[in-house]
Amino acid sequence: MLSPFYGNYLPPGMGQEVNTAEFDVSSLIYGGDLRNARFVHAALVDSTSSDAGNTGNTGVLRPGLIMAQVSATGKWKPFVAGASDGTQLPKGVLFTAGLAMGSPASDRFLASILVGGVALYPTGLVIAADTAYGLALTGAGATVRKHFAFAFQFADDWMNIAGVPIAAR
Repeated sequence: MLSPFYGNYLPPGMGQEVNTAEFDVSSLIYGGDLRNARFVHAALVDSTSSDAGNTGNTGVLRPGLIMAQVSATGKWKPFVAGASDGTQLPKGVLFTAGLAMGSPASDRFLASILVGGVALYPTGLVIAADTAYGLALTGAGATVRKHFAFAFQFADDWMNIAGVPIAAR
């Protein structure tokens, strides 16, 4: 089985650390079973993407970040609850560890985005505006749960009752 990390066959090198061991991408998946997982590999992440909640390093997108697509371009950007360009509709979870947008800004094809087929720990998810991990049952967290209701299950809500409107139950 191939490693989900890019560059695993390259020799080690020296450089600025962009990700720490405090978050492991495998803690996103309940039970660690990826057999039914659906990914968008080599996803094009928009160069203007930033992670406002990643204090001190907003140019690095954290793993577990809720992602959306810009309607006009199809590029991926972090989910923004009040937007009107398509990024208000969450579609996936960033699975790549510490994606650095870099300088000069250019679109990145490096991201793996998880778009369905598994059960997620909500404690491993994060919205770009938040500094702490965890997906709430209210506000923007409720919006994410609603849009993910038929793609994912949540470890704290197996029947996705929080994300499914009463009329659709």
